[in-house]
Amino acid sequence: MNNHPVQQIHLLSGEELICEVMDYEEVEGNIIIRNAMVIETNIFENNDRVYMFKPWFLYIERSTEMIMLKVDHVVASVTPNDLLLIQYYSAVNDMDKVADDRVKEHNKNEAMKLKRLLENMKDLVDLKKEPEEKKPKSKSNIINFVPPDTTFH
Repeated sequence: MNNHPVQQIHLLSGEELICEVMDYEEVEGNIIIRNAMVIETNIFENNDRVYMFKPWFLYIERSTEMIMLKVDHVVASVTPNDLLLIQYYSAVNDMDKVADDRVKEHNKNEAMKLKRLLENMKDLVDLKKEPEEKKPKSKSNIINFVPPDTTFH
């Protein structure tokens, strides 16, 4: 492994990663990486090529989240060129923003669920506190066979 913190790594599976190498455990044969992204190539009908970065693991999108990669799965590694590094750092920033937005949206949805639950609980408490005459009368399923006092003699 090179000493540069960002490496472009080709795996036995054929995947090509770009990531920050945080540590190399020589004895264990592990590489600790973060911000790992797969480099995907799309070729259009006119032979134009587009390269994309996407997170290697779903929802592992924060700089605090580490991944352990077995060195046995690495075919080759290189230090990426400057243009690829610029694009990688931009993609890492975008990935961070997406993760932040996802957490904010999740928290907002959970807060709305909690608010609805509290409103329902309040309605139930208010219903229990209402006087008997204000409570809606439920229809009885008992049929009266004795007619009201409207009989003629």
